[in-house]
Amino acid sequence: MKSIKQQLADYLELVESNDREIARYEALEANNTADEILAVVKENIIKSTNDEIEQKKQIEKAIASIPSTAQKQLMTYRYIDKLPWRVITKILFCSQSDYNNNPDKYKRKTFRLHTRAIEYLEKTKSMQ
Repeated sequence: MKSIKQQLADYLELVESNDREIARYEALEANNTADEILAVVKENIIKSTNDEIEQKKQIEKAIASIPSTAQKQLMTYRYIDKLPWRVITKILFCSQSDYNNNPDKYKRKTFRLHTRAIEYLEKTKSMQ
């Protein structure tokens, strides 16, 4: 059985792969590629997108089970909204008076929150 962290990483990789395949389809379509080829690519995109949707539902359910609001928000920002760490840190801590003077401090706090959320999901086996 894969770890929660690996399942989440695999999900993000699937999302990126799907985005690339959609861009590929659009490029093929713009270059007047044969309909048979477009149909195969489109079928693969549909299958992969369905898998992405199912995984996203599992992740959303697991995130909803996290008792900490900050951890829940962080996991939503990262895995549902697919925001970069820098943006997540800013959203979570920009209201702190020393945020601009100590960005590394808040970056570490963000990663600690993430680690705790992962540990909670592992402990409760929320995605299995």
